Amino acid sequence: MKNSTFTLQDVVESAEKFGRENVLFANVDKARDLKQKNPKSPYDVAYVDIGFKRADGTILQPAKLKITEQLIASSAMAPHGTEEGVIPKKINIAFTVLEKEDIETGDYVPKKKDSDEDQTKENKRSSDNNDRYMTNNKDLNNAMSILDASYKSLCAELIKNKDSYKFKIQKDRKMKEIPVFSIKQETRIDKDTQKDVKLPNPIYRVNLQVVQKPSDGNKEKEKCQGKIGIYSYYSNSFKPTVFDARKMTKANRYQPVPAKVKASGKYVDINYKNAKSFITRKSLVGGHIVFECIVASKFGLSLNCSFYDLFVYRYKTKNVQNSMTPEEIMQMRGGASEDNDSSDSDVDDEKNEDEGDKNEEIKDSDDDIKDSDDDEEVAGSDSDE
Repeated sequence: MKNSTFTLQDVVESAEKFGRENVLFANVDKARDLKQKNPKSPYDVAYVDIGFKRADGTILQPAKLKITEQLIASSAMAPHGTEEGVIPKKINIAFTVLEKEDIETGDYVPKKKDSDEDQTKENKRSSDNNDRYMTNNKDLNNAMSILDASYKSLCAELIKNKDSYKFKIQKDRKMKEIPVFSIKQETRIDKDTQKDVKLPNPIYRVNLQVVQKPSDGNKEKEKCQGKIGIYSYYSNSFKPTVFDARKMTKANRYQPVPAKVKASGKYVDINYKNAKSFITRKSLVGGHIVFECIVASKFGLSLNCSFYDLFVYRYKTKNVQNSMTPEEIMQMRGGASEDNDSSDSDVDDEKNEDEGDKNEEIKDSDDDIKDSDDDEEVAGSDSDE
């Protein structure tokens, strides 16, 4: 991919010059309508490429946002409504505004040192890091808010001028209005009342592409189905997009190390099923988000934005010092024998060890566009960039 990278600061500067709703542009002259290109195509989808406008007038297309030292809000998840046993085209990574007290656990607390002097230095190191993480977190959420507002403005313009284009924006003629699906979730459904409840802070979702089952019988691609990454027909090979930052060290010259998960005693490539055990809540991540195009399908308009690469420094909790006596533990058992106790508390390698109550809020979203293998083809999927 050619250099078309922009930063969070670039987003702010462009918004100050052009307005929050005008940092992106749509290249309607080069829109691609699959039905018009091939009337026999099973996919009635149109793609409108988008780009980013820098404050200095530079046009970046495709637009690739670089992020560093960002804390994710939940473990990796398949889109809302994904059917059991069906390989989703993507999994979602969520970001939201975090409070400092939420992150000051596990990796983000000072390590114990032997001397008071060393402990003071360690406390400052940890505090400075957390302050930086919080600043980065707020900057990302601000930038994503601007990009989402600009995307919605482009959608409004496309809908307003839909009759003047050579391609079709409205793919379902029965719809009175064309739905616009956002990467920004501002409400969730209350389980008791089944009504929308406003979230304290919006949630933004960026996806990771999942290799699909080949329709042409390609044996090499078939071996890779379900993995997180892109299958290149050009080189007939799989390209991972998730990397383990903990294993990128001086010893290997900080070269990217594809992420793997231990399952049944063996390390396997990260896939849509086990990703949640590696990409966990409060993990520190960096990489590039590509804002590629607006997709027009029978469901409405959606923004295709996904990670070009994602480097994950997986969050680990620290062991808690035992402050309970054996007698107190036995009292909590109610006198039950240890032999009768169940081992259900053991966590499977591929199960998420994250805080479930926090994830509940993240996954209660009806804003995600339906992921359908029958009706929509994702732009840029399973091909070289």
